[in-house]
Amino acid sequence: MIIKNLDDLYTTYKEKRNLTISKEQFVLFAEFFPVILVVTADGVVDEEEEVYINKLSNSLGNIFKEEGLSDVKVLELKKVFKEEFAYLIFNLDDWQNAFLDGLKGHLEHNPDQKEAIIDTVYLFAEASAGISDDEERMLEYIKKRLDLKEN
Repeated sequence: MIIKNLDDLYTTYKEKRNLTISKEQFVLFAEFFPVILVVTADGVVDEEEEVYINKLSNSLGNIFKEEGLSDVKVLELKKVFKEEFAYLIFNLDDWQNAFLDGLKGHLEHNPDQKEAIIDTVYLFAEASAGISDDEERMLEYIKKRLDLKEN
């Protein structure tokens, strides 16, 4: 599968996963995919990291509440985000390159999103007992792959 941007990724992922979320919702979800790489870098998603993923799913859902989505739809969206983050954790081999390729293309046209991504991946890396060596290597990989720079 050739993925050049998030439009390509949305089409492919939606088809394979039978997603019910809009492209706008998917783009926001995909922008936080690097978090999954960080929390799985050491081979274990610990309890604190799981709590952070749940909080992230809730926060992403709440963004759309602020944009006028009904309470019921927001709850459904939060559930979808949690389910899809969990799915990706267990299926990284199938999706990692596609998400990173799509995200790289997206960030080339939306460089203002880079800072939020770098801040979030570091927040998640520090969620448990500091940044492990595995997480540090993954952070470096993400920064290089997505052309992210720290401030």
